[in-house]
Amino acid sequence: LLPNAWTEPLRSFTRDAARPGVVLVDATTSVAAGLRDRLLDRTDLERRVETLEAELAESERRRRAAEVTLARAGTESSLNESATLLGQELVVGRVLGREAAEQWRAGLLADVGTDENLREDAHVLTLGGAVVDRGRDAEVQPGESVVAGRVVVGRVRAVGRWTSVVQPVTSADYRVRARVAHRTEHGLVFGPTGILRGTDAEHCRLDFVGSTEAVEEGDEVYTLPEDDGLTDDTPLLLGRVVAAELASGAPHWEIEVAPAAPKDVRRVAILRRRLNPLRLLAN
Repeated sequence: LLPNAWTEPLRSFTRDAARPGVVLVDATTSVAAGLRDRLLDRTDLERRVETLEAELAESERRRRAAEVTLARAGTESSLNESATLLGQELVVGRVLGREAAEQWRAGLLADVGTDENLREDAHVLTLGGAVVDRGRDAEVQPGESVVAGRVVVGRVRAVGRWTSVVQPVTSADYRVRARVAHRTEHGLVFGPTGILRGTDAEHCRLDFVGSTEAVEEGDEVYTLPEDDGLTDDTPLLLGRVVAAELASGAPHWEIEVAPAAPKDVRRVAILRRRLNPLRLLAN
């Protein structure tokens, strides 16, 4: 064996030479431990997310099942009175302004490029009347009533791919059953019925109101609840009587009605009938 005086410097040199490796190993071990902890945390987080998603899906399934149960229970308890066969649905749309409607009819907005699928139906573009931005894409059908609140604007005359043309109540082709109502301090008192028709002028006419009925200027004219497509008993306002004359010996009144719909209406709803889903659930 060599004396300590000779070997001690050699040992010190060996320890100094190995120290960087020891430090590197320690550092590597520390980084690996950190990555492992992060992976474990991420895996745990993913498991929690999966658990929450499963709980949410189960909660939604229970909510839908509860809705169906309540609907069925409500149907069974009120089928005789409230669950009518036909329900109602409103399709809300906007009326295109004059300039936009002219551009639409001219094909400046609808005829995009040469793709036939981007063009509006020609027969819709050639018709006069207000243009509503709802068409077959919203399942609109010709003949459906167009309203603004509880006021009748007209009905759908024609339907295109994305737009519909409205036939106003003043159109000469417009006809609807109507009834006169007199407003009193106790509310509306409904009276005789007749046929409201357009005249292509500012006012409509109310025909076939018998001479024995009471009618006066200022009376209101409403739809019949069984005709307007609503499930409640509240009628829709058509207009107000502005002139009522009864010629001597005439069987009917001559009545002029001013439409209640505003001329500059911009937002309307298309009223359509649908099978009541409660009745379907009952079966």
